[in-house]
Amino acid sequence: MPHPSSQTQPLPAALDLALFELLVHIETYSDPDFEAHWMTMGEAEVQQVVLALIQDLTVNLNGKRLAGALLQVRQHGNPLH
Repeated sequence: MPHPSSQTQPLPAALDLALFELLVHIETYSDPDFEAHWMTMGEAEVQQVVLALIQDLTVNLNGKRLAGALLQVRQHGNPLH
């Protein structure tokens, strides 16, 4: 299996949509600890936050979390199709 970074295929539409929805969610996020409206983040800054979150997920990924995600996909179908 080739290394994922060596693949040049475009993202599946569902994955592209999921990233878009994450960007929008961060742009409008509100809870007692964070109010996006008051942060006045630009597009580049929101994208950097998404990258930081993805990097954090990558570094902190463990078998329990991965197994839970796989179980969710198997129970609810493949969201990329």
